[in-house]
Formats: sequence, C-alpha cells, structure tokens
Amino acid sequence: MKKFYVFKIMMAVMLAMLLTVGNVFADKGWVQVTYNSNLSVGDTIIIAAANDSKAMGTQLNNNRAAVEVVKSADGGMVTSIGDAQILIVMAGNELGTIAFFDPNGNGYLYAAGTGSSNYLKTEATLDSDGRGNWLISYSDDGAIESIEAVTTATARKIMRFNSSGTTVSPLGIFSCYGTGQQPVTIYRYETLPDAAVAMPEFSVP
Repeated sequence: MKKFYVFKIMMAVMLAMLLTVGNVFADKGWVQVTYNSNLSVGDTIIIAAANDSKAMGTQLNNNRAAVEVVKSADGGMVTSIGDAQILIVMAGNELGTIAFFDPNGNGYLYAAGTGSSNYLKTEATLDSDGRGNWLISYSDDGAIESIEAVTTATARKIMRFNSSGTTVSPLGIFSCYGTGQQPVTIYRYETLPDAAVAMPEFSVP
C-alpha cells in the first residue's frame, strides 16, 4: 500500500510538471505588430498579407511563395502559421532601419528589382546599397501601412502581396513593387497578455 501511495505522489508531480510546461507554450502566440508594440532586434516574426489569410513562405527564384495561414476573426492574431517562413528581426546597416533574416535561407530579404522587375530575394550579407534595410510606416490607427526598403538603387522597393497565383506559387507571391498590389503586415511570436491558464486542482488521497 505504501509503494502504491508513493507511486501516486510521483504521478501527481509528473502531471504538475507537464501542465506547467503546457502553460508555458499556451502563453505564446503570433500577435499583429502595431505602432504601440514596435519591433525589436531579435524578435521572431512572420510577414503576412494584411487583408488575406496568406503569409510569406520560402524563397522562389525571384520572389517569395504565399502559403495559407489561419487568422483570428479580427485579424489580430495568427492561430496557425502552417508553412509560413519564420524570420528574425535584425539591425539594418543604416541608422533607424531593420533587416529581416531568414534562418532557412541563411540570408536577408532585399528588394532585388531592376528596371521593370518586381523582385524580393535573399542576400547573404547586407549590401551597402540599402536594399536589405527596411523602414516600417504606420497609419493613424497604429496599423502597419508599409514596409519599404531604404534605397535609391530601385524604385520597386515596397514589400507587398500579389494574390495572382503562378505555376510555382498558386496562392500568390510576396515581392517588392513601386505601386499597387496588397499591403502586408507583421505578426510577432510573443507572450499573450491574457493567456494565463489556471492550474487545475487535484489531490492525492
């Protein structure tokens, strides 16, 4: 009987540990970035269409694939990122700018367009022409309005979502444009403000 009692205590302790670990993960989520929750170097993010359930995926030849994600009803969170590419926010090499590092592609997103080409590619290091340095502007309501490369090397430097599918990316593409297409936004992996989960009560007889 004593051994059985000790066993039950051990099982209760293990259950508590598992529940605690579960709460740690439950307290995190992908939350839309606004002016009041500005980005910081080291943040983990995904880039998504502002008005569509699509997010930036892997690198194609000249742009980025679009993949399906699941957003909350108000669009303030992404509840399932699917195959979206996770990026790391880094410091740009110009004051006040940021860079987006792709750990899978081992490089930085940059506006690669030339002439009439709308390109978004990955470079191993940040070049001095500013194509990989990005500046975020916000609308009056605090939402992200545009993500634009700080460069004079190309006029096609605003990161946008193009819903027109291609053979290699039927859900659309993410690329850089001078005008047109759909705006993008950013979701950051962070602690949720109201995600405290109460530990269930249990007793060991």
